[in-house]
Amino acid sequence: MGTLFVVALATLSLQFTAHGQNREETAWSALNAIVPSHSYPARGRMVRKPAVPAEKMIKAIDKRLEKINGTSAEPLALYYKAHALFRQKKFNEAGAQFLALKTSFPRHGLCRSLPGRVSMIDRAISDCASEEEIRKKYVVKDLPHAELDATVTAIFHTTSGDFEMQFYSAVAPKTVAHVVKLMKSGAYNDTYFHRVASFRRIQGGCPNTRDNDRRNDGLGNIGKNIALELSDALHTAGAVSLTPVGGGKSHGCQFNICVHDQPELNNQSAVFARVTKGLEIVRLISQQRADDDGNPYEHVYIRSVEFK
Repeated sequence: MGTLFVVALATLSLQFTAHGQNREETAWSALNAIVPSHSYPARGRMVRKPAVPAEKMIKAIDKRLEKINGTSAEPLALYYKAHALFRQKKFNEAGAQFLALKTSFPRHGLCRSLPGRVSMIDRAISDCASEEEIRKKYVVKDLPHAELDATVTAIFHTTSGDFEMQFYSAVAPKTVAHVVKLMKSGAYNDTYFHRVASFRRIQGGCPNTRDNDRRNDGLGNIGKNIALELSDALHTAGAVSLTPVGGGKSHGCQFNICVHDQPELNNQSAVFARVTKGLEIVRLISQQRADDDGNPYEHVYIRSVEFK
């Protein structure tokens, strides 16, 4: 009798365990269906799926909460919902949601602080409070959304190879018109990239690079500096912007091309174009051996700029 009782308890325990595992799997499957995941194709490059609109994500999480509540997926589901509220600029609601998550799951990795570091949830709560304070004092305007103009492509013929760029004509019309005019007039022909930072960015467009005196490289200008035309285009890989000079303006002719993300340039200068083909050439230029000022010993010249 005792043996049968033990067997019955063991069977019941296995059934509960199996049920718990199935519920966990169901919860994580439901969450994975909502949140964009990343994939790794055969060549090994990570492919990022586009972000789900905030309103759609909130509705999807609310719809599946019954399957997710009480599982290990619940804290992440609540976090994504709060983050989506933040994206909607509903900072009060987002802050309350983050605080509820911290209260309900104080030992979760999102809520626990390491020595000398603030937890993700505490940082999120602070960000919500900061945004609320900013909006009490200032009028906050969203930057215009930048989209490339695919009708115009500039091809840079350099001594290291060719690369192409397209322009954000709609959000930076004055900057684009000014730079395109310089390109078509030959202002950049036979100038070289006078400053490089390996795998970070390259700088060119200085007319002084024609005189073979490296000491005045980066000091030349053509015309007046340009007022910033900021948009939501960031200084990510391939971004092209005029060199910042401060005072809400950019240089009249010198430009930077980002090899990789350069967030310190955001809001300091306006992205007016993006390299759409040949970024590997830009990367190669950035790797030139240079002196302490970043001036390459063997210069890469812009021979001409062609439009198609």
